[in-house]
Amino acid sequence: MRPLTRRITVAAGLFLLLAAVYWKLLFFPSRFVWFDHYDLTELQIPRLQFFARSLHAGHFPLWNPYIWLGQPVLGSGQPGPLNPLIILFARLLPLRDRLLSFAELNWLYVTLHFLAALFAYRFCRYLALPVLPSLLGAVGFSCTGFLGSAAWLDITSAVALTPLVFSFAFRLWTEDGILKHAAPLGLVLGLSWWTGHHEIPMILCYAVLFGSACVFATGRSWRVIKGTLLAFALAISISAIQTLPFYEFGHASRRWVGVANPIGWADKVPYEVHARYSLPWLGLAEFFAPGGAPEDHWTAFAGITILVLAIAALIYRWSDRRVRMLGYLTLGSLLYALGANTPLHRLAYAVLPLMEKARSPGRGIFLAGFALSALAAVGADLLIRGLIPRRAILIPAIAALAMLGVYWSGRVPEMEFPVQGPFVVKGHFVVKGMIAAFVLGVLMWRKFAVWPGIVLLGLVVIEAGTVAAHRMTDLDSGNAVVAPSLRKYAAVAGSFPRSGQGRIVSDYNSLYTDLGDLYGVDVLQSFVSAVPEHVLRFEFGTPRVQQLLGVTSVAGAMPRTWIVHHVVPAKDVDELRRLIQDPALDFATTAISLEALPQLEECSDSRVVSFDRPDSDTMRINADLRCRGLLVVSETFYPGWEATVDGKPQPIHEVFGALRGVVLEAGSHRVEMRYRPGVVMLGAALSFSALALGLVLIGRARRS
Repeated sequence: MRPLTRRITVAAGLFLLLAAVYWKLLFFPSRFVWFDHYDLTELQIPRLQFFARSLHAGHFPLWNPYIWLGQPVLGSGQPGPLNPLIILFARLLPLRDRLLSFAELNWLYVTLHFLAALFAYRFCRYLALPVLPSLLGAVGFSCTGFLGSAAWLDITSAVALTPLVFSFAFRLWTEDGILKHAAPLGLVLGLSWWTGHHEIPMILCYAVLFGSACVFATGRSWRVIKGTLLAFALAISISAIQTLPFYEFGHASRRWVGVANPIGWADKVPYEVHARYSLPWLGLAEFFAPGGAPEDHWTAFAGITILVLAIAALIYRWSDRRVRMLGYLTLGSLLYALGANTPLHRLAYAVLPLMEKARSPGRGIFLAGFALSALAAVGADLLIRGLIPRRAILIPAIAALAMLGVYWSGRVPEMEFPVQGPFVVKGHFVVKGMIAAFVLGVLMWRKFAVWPGIVLLGLVVIEAGTVAAHRMTDLDSGNAVVAPSLRKYAAVAGSFPRSGQGRIVSDYNSLYTDLGDLYGVDVLQSFVSAVPEHVLRFEFGTPRVQQLLGVTSVAGAMPRTWIVHHVVPAKDVDELRRLIQDPALDFATTAISLEALPQLEECSDSRVVSFDRPDSDTMRINADLRCRGLLVVSETFYPGWEATVDGKPQPIHEVFGALRGVVLEAGSHRVEMRYRPGVVMLGAALSFSALALGLVLIGRARRS
């Protein structure tokens, strides 16, 4: 069979294996979904819908005008606007009623897991494993453990790159050729930041750094140090298009991290938050049985087949340096995930730069999921080739019985997201008993070269189905909690004011979704991780602030833009708030400012003639003034916004503590505001230059 034909055949077989796990999502998308999760329905999927509408309109959005008076798209990150997979799905799939359908969202989920499986398959082939064991490792990584159960698009997209990261890292640590391995390692590490969340890429970077340090400490190989420096030089540059907006938004905003009040960039995430999201010691039992993880909506469950095979690989292939590396990676992952339950994490929290920003140590378990799946592939290869002695049959027997004992003891709680009734729970026990019997049988039946591998692969698919049963929700069962909210308000969406014509107040905690991004409506507040600090100066629950910000349900609501000819200075934020709440102050004629503005002139009959928003990053305003005045725009004052008046640049001032203002002279003017963030332009230049350099280095290394 030709190499290309073989690759296509393997890819098709791998997809069929994933289809056997996720068949409900693919064939019954109107009934089964994977996103019955608050973060998905209140943040990531609505934001994905906004992103898809923008791309279909021929525009890559850098500014989101629908939430919190406007926010930077790349600064807030989620759900990964630079992620190539997100871009392809958002742009190429058709929109129905201006939305991606549930079927398309299901295909996005399965495709992400398919790519993760392909990357894991390639890693197993790098370990010189045959096709069947490599398929087993690929399915194990993609469909079990953290990746198999976590829902977030940005986080799982970064986790999916883990096999690529370590395939190049292992080569750098064990083989000659700096350019050949360091350049692709830096490329993948840099691209991992494009997925839209900081936590997984940060863990991957630190894992590679510590791995390189350990290899250097044991062998004094300066080649490894040089390669690591090159890789990180490329990674830092390639990541810049995402990390620079992250950095700017992080400094300008306050973030909710799990304490009463949001915190700023200079504030450390309290260690109590890290402790809350640390994996408890009992949580290690999740490798055997799905239980309550620190965040209650993912599990470390790998299954008895993966665990038994991984243990066999560690015992009978410990002489292989790469197997030892996978074992140490598993150990390091467990120590990190245990977080506050070991002293090592507190040391990392105190010493390592930015580590305190990664507030969920338990998520670090994804590295163990990857390493165990790869080790299981090694163990499967040993079993198929008959290299495991008969006495080793005691290992799977004891492990299976221990796992069943944990289940029957009731010590491990069920995961909190919907479980489809008692059938799955009872079936779980039956499957585990079957697994014990099958593994024992396969080990005894090792004289055949193919059947043991097929049986083991089938067992992994069965156990992966257990995780999928937890992740998938039946919308017809009555167990769905938040997923129906993505359809529930479609009938009334047309009654909402169009963007720029007024805002609405929606309680996302009771609606379970964000109407703003979902339907293109300007909402006052929504579920987000962070908000620009100066926006939080507003007391959003008060009628006066809602009047100022144009909430249509409030009497006297201000339009999106208007002209004033008088400015009242405020010496501090407290006075600003007092003046806003003063009913004697008329917003239609008077603005408030914390900074000194150019002198205005008193006159009447100035007005905004028209307001137009051709895309999310641009607004056009025609205004007619009788004398010098101030154009107020009821959207967030934020770095990167530029204004022109009749084609000439004009400075933008901060008014009312968080809104934009432009001084206009007497006469008729055309004002245009565009969001052109310098950090994005600089980041794009760095990223694409480094990306091109990395590709050149890879090509040069291959030719030599």
